[in-house]
Amino acid sequence: GYSEANGLESLRTEIARYLYRARGIISKPECIIITSGSTQGLALITNILPRNTTSALVEEPSHEGLRKVITHAGSTLETILVDRPRLDTTSLKPRSDISFVYATPSHQYPTGSILPIQRRIDLIRFAEESDCYRVEDDYDSEFRYQGQPVSSLYELNSNRVIYLGSFSKTLSPALRLGFMIVPENLLPAV
Repeated sequence: GYSEANGLESLRTEIARYLYRARGIISKPECIIITSGSTQGLALITNILPRNTTSALVEEPSHEGLRKVITHAGSTLETILVDRPRLDTTSLKPRSDISFVYATPSHQYPTGSILPIQRRIDLIRFAEESDCYRVEDDYDSEFRYQGQPVSSLYELNSNRVIYLGSFSKTLSPALRLGFMIVPENLLPAV
């Protein structure tokens, strides 16, 4: 039969357990939404967050598919340059016309760089001062060949971060299984 709109409860519970073990993320299963992948999660986000005269900030370079998802929903797309090869947060000044900032801090696509902690804090501060959200796509974070796993932005401020993940790299892209963790105030809209 059909389950709840946010996905099968037992699956959301297991994902919450997995995220705690693998990423150190503490999340309530009811804040996890099952999707067909990160792209569907991003599409949901762009359709629920305010878009009238608002923009989405996206890393440059970034995946062309995510740009299409954002602009298809009617949002204006602006970019933040990736320098040396990390997201340049020094150019971020508080604004009232930003809906969300999209980034891949644990493994930037396509450079593969990891965003340092100070720049992660800068992103969180920008989201708070601009009253917008941070969309964290945890692309490829599971694959670490040395050192400890990198902390997520979600851990720094779960009230302002929407966390996207999928199992396309760890299990199989054919499964089309992904998820997102959303702040509780966004649950009814999602």
